[in-house]
Amino acid sequence: WGKFSSSYNNNNNLQYWLNNGATVKGSITPSSLNFETVSVGQSVNKDVIIDNIGLRTENLNFETGPATISGSGASQFSISGNNEIYLSPGRQKALQVIFNPSYPGLYSAILRIPHNANNIGASPRQINLNGCAAPAQPGSIYGPGIVSKFLQYTYNITPVPGATSYTWKFNGNTLICNSTSCLFTPPGDGILSVSANVSCATSLPVDMLIQVKEGIRIFPNPVVDEMIIEYGGNISLINFEICNSLGQIVF
Repeated sequence: WGKFSSSYNNNNNLQYWLNNGATVKGSITPSSLNFETVSVGQSVNKDVIIDNIGLRTENLNFETGPATISGSGASQFSISGNNEIYLSPGRQKALQVIFNPSYPGLYSAILRIPHNANNIGASPRQINLNGCAAPAQPGSIYGPGIVSKFLQYTYNITPVPGATSYTWKFNGNTLICNSTSCLFTPPGDGILSVSANVSCATSLPVDMLIQVKEGIRIFPNPVVDEMIIEYGGNISLINFEICNSLGQIVF
């Protein structure tokens, strides 16, 4: 089962004249590879199975390659090892494709495998490649960990490369913030978290513990006829003074 130097479809041996030529029967599967979601900096391998399904008494060797990858996302995919495969009838081999994204986003490309089979359509065989690259986990959250009740605080993170938006949550409840900065009033002790997003995936979140200490809120401000004093926690004694706009103590 050596390799012929002439085309299988043009051989002129006795087999050709008696049986309309020897043929190559091959199989290349699957028709597409979906790598799903992979974090930037990690990789996932998937196999394309090259199979010579012909019989030794009737068929010739199945030859594929060299395989190539093209398309807008081609740089994020690669082929491992030798991409030229030569199989005698009944033999099978895997062509390994790697998705190793360097930047967040949704990627697609086409794997093209030239072949000499008579039964699987035009050469090269085209296989669609798809994968989503999730952004990296955000770094530390910057902001106070011990806060006063009723007050607003700003929390920030360093931008994550490639992220298009961010999701902030407090104790699992989504906050109205979608950038690298979030201004909110902690309602009590809990976990503040933030994750980075692209169109097809969300990163792992980074967490921060927030503890609320006793606090007092006086409203409205300025006061016209009456005011409300609201405080949290077990405060048994409160001393306060009321001043007018001139700074004079009136109560």
